[in-house]
Formats: sequence, structure tokens, C-alpha cells
Amino acid sequence: MRLRVITASGAALLLAACAHAPSPCACGEDSPFLSKSKLSLYVAEDYTPGAQEVVEAAPRVLQALDPQRNPSQRIAMSEYKRLHPPGGLVVRITENATGIRYALAGNPKASADDWFARVLAPALAKLAPGERALIGFLEGPSGCDGIPGWETLESAAWRGRFDARIAKRIAQMGLRPCIGPITTAIPPGPLEEMEAKLDAYAPALYAAKHCYGAWGYPAYSTDLSMDPAKARETSLRYRMAYDYFSRTHPRLADMPLLVHAAWTGSGGNGAPEPYEAWLDWFDQEIRKDPFVIAAVLGQNVGAVEEPSFEMEPITGWLARHLSGAR
Repeated sequence: MRLRVITASGAALLLAACAHAPSPCACGEDSPFLSKSKLSLYVAEDYTPGAQEVVEAAPRVLQALDPQRNPSQRIAMSEYKRLHPPGGLVVRITENATGIRYALAGNPKASADDWFARVLAPALAKLAPGERALIGFLEGPSGCDGIPGWETLESAAWRGRFDARIAKRIAQMGLRPCIGPITTAIPPGPLEEMEAKLDAYAPALYAAKHCYGAWGYPAYSTDLSMDPAKARETSLRYRMAYDYFSRTHPRLADMPLLVHAAWTGSGGNGAPEPYEAWLDWFDQEIRKDPFVIAAVLGQNVGAVEEPSFEMEPITGWLARHLSGAR
């Protein structure tokens, strides 16, 4: 049975709650001043020379991590928005999130308020007003560590109410929420199970969309296959969700999507040419989907601690790819 996700009165209340959210512009959507490519970069630590080269090439979005504690991140944010005002900055906050756990028996709205007060609010308070104004999308919790997620139908419904509340709290800060970057192959399981869990989670997507927000969806893959049919189980799995939305939740059929962690498990390490060829193919595929804003490539950490995430070896190629698509 499909859930009745929002009533007319509920929609009015939600719109009022999102009154402080910015208008749906200047956040990485189509612009003649940005690359037509939908590939971009996650700058997780240092603003490296490679990351600087990518920023100069005008990607649609740039993702930053914990700018409140990392001056390098704030430099990257300022430089990106100075060069490309229409571009979208996506910010993820992880400081203070370690160790926070909520039980399925708990209240999801109260849990979301607690998480917002302990993680997002302190981080935003550390940023200067001008720095906060640079942020386009602010992410909610990523992953299922300590927070119910896609494990069961009940937990998916719990997470839907949790993320709907997070979207509202982010919008009240004047920012656009990005919810749901939970884990790969989401929701897991066969098609019928996936659709049931999407139905249970739908209130969060409606809430985020009303607040001009986006859905964050991981695009991990285990190989470099360029077969779209095969990729529907991995890097293009989001298409299964949008096929379902078009049939049962038409208002979500154009839900803005930010593809996270678009990598194949080998990152930019090893022989780069096969990976670069795959990225070129992947870019062509996601550009067919107008609801996709951008795909963020791995973590440009400027180190080798997580080799499978490191994009620094291919930042030169990525910059040329972005520039060639303008």
C-alpha cells in the first residue's frame, strides 16, 4: 500500500516552514557560465593544486567537508564562488557526529532536532555570515551508522520522518537541504522491496523538494562497465527509483539529484585511462537525465590514506574534460 505522504494542510505548513529557503537558482543548475559536464569534485581535506585546476574549469558544483574547522575548505569555497557565482556549493558536516546513535523506538523528529543541534547548528555558527552565504546545499547525515536507514520497511519510514525534519531545519537557516546520501545500492534488495522502502521514505523527498532541496544518491560501482543495463544495478541505480517515482509519485519525477561518490572502487589510482574513459561515458549518461544536477567524484584528499577515493591523479584530465564541455 502506498503511503499518503502529505496532505494539503501539511503542504501549506511545510511551505511556511521553508519560507526562509533560497530560491531554486544559483546552485549548479544549467548556466552558460558553467561547464555542461555534470562531473565535479569532493574536496575532503586540502585545496590541492589539482583541485584548484578543477575549480578554474567551472564545474557545476563543488563539495566541501567541514569548512568550519578547515581554512583550506573555506578558501576553496570562496574561490569557487568568486569565479563562478552560479555554481552550487555542497557542504557536508561530520564534526561532532561520531558516536551519535538513535534507536528505532525513538521519536524521529526529536532525534533530527537533536542531531541538528549537536552537529549542524554549531558548525554553521563557526562560519562567518559571508561564508554561510556561499553555501548552496547543506547535507544531512550521511550513512546509516547510528541512525536507522534502509534495513527494514519500518526503518525506512523512520528515516523518512527524520530526514524530512532535517530538511525543514536546514531550510529555516536559509539553505537548501540535501538529504539521503546514505549508502550504496539504496534501497537494497529486489525491485518490489526497493519500491516499498522508497514509498516509506517519500515524505523526506517531498519535504526536501518543497524547500528547493535535493536528494543525495551514491553511485558506487565495482567495475568499469559501460553497459547502461548493467549499470542500473550500481552507478545508474537511481534510474530505477525515478522510474518508480514517475509511476507512483509524479511530483518526485523531477526531484533534483546530486550523485555522490561517483567512483568505481579504484579511483584515480593505477592506470588512469580506463577510469577516465568510464567517467566520460558516465558523464554522457547522467547528462541524459535532466534532474541530475551533478556527480561528485570521490574525495580529493591530496594524500594516499584512502587510495580508492583519491582523485588527485586525474584532476588534470577532469579539468580538461570540464573545459571542453563549455
